[in-house]
Amino acid sequence: MKKLNYDINLLYAYKNGDDLGEYTEEMLENNALFMTDLISVWKDKRVFDYASNDVKNNVNFLVAVIKAFKSDENYVRSIYNNYVNNNPDKTDTLIIYLYNMFRKDNTLFASEIKDSAEKLFMSMDIDGTFELVYKKYHKSDSKLKFMARFYVNNIFYSNSDITFEEIAIMAKNKTKPYYFVTKFIRKYDKALYDYVLKYKDVVDDIIENLKKTISKISDKEKDDKNKVDTANRIIFILFNYMKNNKIKDADLTTLLSYLIYKFNLQDMFSTYDAASNSKPGFRYADYKDKYKTYEDSLKSIDLSELEEKIANCVK
Repeated sequence: MKKLNYDINLLYAYKNGDDLGEYTEEMLENNALFMTDLISVWKDKRVFDYASNDVKNNVNFLVAVIKAFKSDENYVRSIYNNYVNNNPDKTDTLIIYLYNMFRKDNTLFASEIKDSAEKLFMSMDIDGTFELVYKKYHKSDSKLKFMARFYVNNIFYSNSDITFEEIAIMAKNKTKPYYFVTKFIRKYDKALYDYVLKYKDVVDDIIENLKKTISKISDKEKDDKNKVDTANRIIFILFNYMKNNKIKDADLTTLLSYLIYKFNLQDMFSTYDAASNSKPGFRYADYKDKYKTYEDSLKSIDLSELEEKIANCVK
């Protein structure tokens, strides 16, 4: 719990209806600091109801209420909309606070906040480097950090030179992702790089997403390797079977096409095609439907032993 502005005993006295000493209920309910403390101690929606209209329109109090009931999407949307309707020209600070609170969430309300934040960024943006942004907003820490996050996001997610996945591949073997990220930022914006060195949390989301993307890339590489290794084993089994059963080499691709169809190995052999060790003459794309041409002739061959071996290979 963050440091309180008022004595905990006074907060509980109000909550329990006890003597308030020098204060009255009306005084406290019209005090944004007190009511903000109260919502952090007594997480009850009645705190918002008890608050005066002035307090209900206090951004810090509203943020505290929304934080306390973040999981109740309908409730937080209702008090957010109430504020916006009453203060249509004073929403910037609230949107910035809520963007920081909801930017990692996937709820409908979070999406609405992120859309509002995007519009706010566009209205605040300066066509230039972060140096110009700093000069304009340096007196407001919240606005400056808000702008910095969007500038960083643009470098990593809206980069015309390279995709985010390509950046993740570059970062894959780096042991210190923070240094990789800041160095990458430096290539595009020196002023933003200097700011990020001072406020490291600005790139936390980027680092987190890079780690997730790298993990997915590694999993796919492992899965693709398994597919290629299995495809090679199937081809090896087929070669040996044909040799032992004196089947003509010309039937190799026909049989392979048949096995791929029978065991639903299309994805495996498409991956095999794309792999660097895919051999000319064994590209699935070149013979994927070949078994259909020789379907009748295949029926005359006893393939039960071969099918059993392939089944054991792919299970």
